[in-house]
Amino acid sequence: MVVSTEDPTIQTTVGGRVGLTLDELERRYGPRGEIVNGKWWLRAYLVPVGGRVVAFFEDPYGPTVYRVAVGERDRVLATFTGGDDQC
Repeated sequence: MVVSTEDPTIQTTVGGRVGLTLDELERRYGPRGEIVNGKWWLRAYLVPVGGRVVAFFEDPYGPTVYRVAVGERDRVLATFTGGDDQC
């Protein structure tokens, strides 16, 4: 199962949310997270949480996060990396 939102008022415990840049997320999460590249020029910031990930997807037309998703890594990244949409 994957849960996602585009609502900037929903935040993680360290303040990760829609509207931040990947650089801002790196400052908040430090070494716990990583920037990953998807198909074409897409980028996301991933933070592992137990057996799942929180993924902050960068807007392809701007420098900020437009969507946050939580779930199993493969499912969260399915369309991002070029696979089938499993959501």
